[in-house]
Amino acid sequence: MSGSITDLNNAVKTFVDDKNPDERISLVTFDDIIQSSYPFGTSDEELKAAADSMGAGGGTNMFSALQECLNGFEANSDTNNIIILMTDGNDSNPASAEDIYSQLGEISLRKGITVYTLGLGSEVDTAYLSNIANACSGDFVYVSDSSSLNSFYDMIHGQLANQYEITYTAVDTLTMSDRTLEVSLPDENVQDTKYYSLVSDDGEGDGSGISICDGL
Repeated sequence: MSGSITDLNNAVKTFVDDKNPDERISLVTFDDIIQSSYPFGTSDEELKAAADSMGAGGGTNMFSALQECLNGFEANSDTNNIIILMTDGNDSNPASAEDIYSQLGEISLRKGITVYTLGLGSEVDTAYLSNIANACSGDFVYVSDSSSLNSFYDMIHGQLANQYEITYTAVDTLTMSDRTLEVSLPDENVQDTKYYSLVSDDGEGDGSGISICDGL
């Protein structure tokens, strides 16, 4: 994290204050490595105190930090599982787009976790954060400062409260190239596009179907 540390602190505290009663929040802070982790069930007061204690220093190894969070996330198929990656800097050890999709995207799909990326300030790599979000069925949002977060938080809380699960069987089970899924709900004027690769139940090619879960 770099020049917008106060905005990041406020971003976390605002999200905690605005959460719905049935939402649970975990907080992980990192620079070159993960510095602290506050599990689900941590009180709002502790989470906000942790946000205030965050400081700028070290690097920003976001790929490794997110990978560790995805691996450690005990996702529940009966709940909406979401990770929000907040940063005001660039990845000090950036991964290729291929690694983002094959590693982060694979874990996200397998565990049913949606990752949103939030870039704060003028120093973020918007293309990189967009790649991470797209690979993990989420969206990238850029805000200039913490006061611009309300619409983003409203979107997140709305998706937590209104989420659709779409399951279908692919017609072509042999072509293993990346695919595009477009879903629309005309009556509600809602549309979304997601990118995915077809895999079998054992993670190898020649799969027979795929299930994509994402808020629309």
